[in-house]
Amino acid sequence: MTRGGSVPLEIVGSNTAGLSPEEHEAQWKRQDFIWLVQGSIEYAEKTDKAQGEIKGREEGEAKGLEQGLEQGREQGLEQGRELGREEERLQYARKMKQAGVATEIIVQVTGLSRGRVDAL
Repeated sequence: MTRGGSVPLEIVGSNTAGLSPEEHEAQWKRQDFIWLVQGSIEYAEKTDKAQGEIKGREEGEAKGLEQGLEQGREQGLEQGRELGREEERLQYARKMKQAGVATEIIVQVTGLSRGRVDAL
């Protein structure tokens, strides 16, 4: 059996044999203080660990979010560049078609499919 902490009462009880009631009460007060300090230390350790885990998780989430945003920006820029290149090829193909350039030449120069060039 324990009283407020991890020290068994039997150990405390064996240390109080032969003490006067005042000494016995003083012994219990000292032991209560020790249990209080031990409990406070255990609580602080658990709280510090929990706070550390929360802080670590928050920092990890922030870093992950930042990396995700950066990757998203890079992918968005690359997609935008690709769309711009595609639009540029279409513009060149239209101009070449208007100038009477053969479809096979337009396909070779722009890399567009024959069906795409024909659809212009």
